[in-house]
Amino acid sequence: MGERRSKGKSHWAWWVVGILLVLVVVLIAIPNLLHRHLMESRAESPSVSSMRAICTANVSYEYGHPKQGYARTLADLGPKDGNYLDARLATGEKAGYRFEYTAKPGANGLIEQYRVTARPERHGKTGQVSLYMDENCEIRSTTEDRAPTAADPKL
Repeated sequence: MGERRSKGKSHWAWWVVGILLVLVVVLIAIPNLLHRHLMESRAESPSVSSMRAICTANVSYEYGHPKQGYARTLADLGPKDGNYLDARLATGEKAGYRFEYTAKPGANGLIEQYRVTARPERHGKTGQVSLYMDENCEIRSTTEDRAPTAADPKL
């Protein structure tokens, strides 16, 4: 009977050791995952802010240029023409993202529509999310490594 108890205690000790090992692994993994998520968020937050800045700049530009409508290029929103955007964003690259601006003139020649896409320069390294926005200023996103579209879900 004494032999049986010592085997039971030994078995119980292995369970405790196993649980402790799992806890150690979890305690190491969680901070690393949180750090990774924080770093991804830091990379993507400026890109979302930049998309909003482009929207605001274009509304101001349209108001100041009623015979043209929205800006023809992203550079038109920069320091050379009204200073609606900072110089770096007006070049189309900022915070590890590449911004592409496409203007769409209407039948009357006014720029009535535009779209902006923002993609990480190196997907998975400089960001995880690609963004899309049009003249309605609704930002849409995808985590897939592809160009975002108006069909993607709203952010």
